[in-house]
Amino acid sequence: MSSMIFSTPNAHDLASKIATRVGLRHGRADLHTFPDGESLFRILDPVEDQHIHLVARLDRPDDKIMQLLLLADGLRQYGAASVKLVAPYLPYMRQDIAFNPGEVISAKVFAGLISQHFDGLITVDPHLHRFATLDAVYEVPSRALSATKEMARWIAQNTTSPIIIGPDSESEQWVRKIAEALRAPYATLQKVRHGDRDVEVSIDHLDFDNVQSVVLVDDIISSGTTLLRSNEFVKRLNANIELNICAVHCLATLETIDQLRAAGARKIVASNSIESPICGFDIADTISGALNANGLIKA
Repeated sequence: MSSMIFSTPNAHDLASKIATRVGLRHGRADLHTFPDGESLFRILDPVEDQHIHLVARLDRPDDKIMQLLLLADGLRQYGAASVKLVAPYLPYMRQDIAFNPGEVISAKVFAGLISQHFDGLITVDPHLHRFATLDAVYEVPSRALSATKEMARWIAQNTTSPIIIGPDSESEQWVRKIAEALRAPYATLQKVRHGDRDVEVSIDHLDFDNVQSVVLVDDIISSGTTLLRSNEFVKRLNANIELNICAVHCLATLETIDQLRAAGARKIVASNSIESPICGFDIADTISGALNANGLIKA
């Protein structure tokens, strides 16, 4: 048995890079959308006895999940030996408890759906908060990769004498690894969230000695509120410092990105896990290496 790469329509570019790096064929599937909005896939390459790695961009997932499931089950219908999901950005990880009475814990619902339709999962820097690992919620073998190597490379090539700053305690895992790779100082701010767009950040002391630039590092840019407040806070401490933002995933609108720039951010970049105007580094190598190292590619 051998392996192939397939992809959902919005991930062809990333899937092609991964296929090239691991030396696998990038299979073809044609999508037709009916006037009523329903989808029809036609698989154009034979997949019998193949181990399939299905690459999908799943930001704003509600519009994409049905196509993902149709393609996954279609591959299996035509004889695929296994179908594993490669989703660089993994949605529905934030609602991991019921914050208010009556709320549905969507992280568990989504994990159950993916576990039912796939034989495995690879993702990049998922938003693990109350779940210690993906295994706590996913019922299929799963692996969480990290983009910190690519982030550190971008920072080394685009900034001078940086201090790496995380906007909250959750970002410390990325901040510490990147700072260690660069042999740079780092710090994490303290965050208090009062609502989706009501955030306060603070820190007792921030040392700018021998520092020429600041890089705010986080896993996700979404509403941008946390990074905006962090941006403003750092600028109040040192108005002349060069400030940049580096994140793994960008869900932000152009308006949010413009607000961050207006608040003083010189460069704002994220990976190509999601299609966005600020894609600045490629995670194809990270995913390709994991496919090989994890034994998922079978000759």
